Amino acid sequence: MVDWVAAQGAVRILAGKWTLLVLNKLINEPQGYNALARETGLDAKTLSRYLYNMESAGLVNRSMKSERPIRVVYTLTPHSIRLIELLDEMAEWKKRINEHEVTCDTN
Repeated sequence: MVDWVAAQGAVRILAGKWTLLVLNKLINEPQGYNALARETGLDAKTLSRYLYNMESAGLVNRSMKSERPIRVVYTLTPHSIRLIELLDEMAEWKKRINEHEVTCDTN
């Protein structure tokens, strides 16, 4: 049975305008804050807010590298890796729906 309250909470996390963009930029490798800013094109306030919220939700880890100057690096968590797998399944589901819609439209 679906826990609709939990499902709604999950959708709320994904509904953030830039959440998927940030996850996408972290898939291949950890990124520093400045690299994420360049890659996403987000302004500092927006990126900081999203990273903070994603860290609070358990989607990203934030670590400080003891370099000079100190560098902050963001990585995916096991939760976000599983989320990405689920998103891949959802994308496949949507493709099947689209194929079905095309088939239904031609009858």
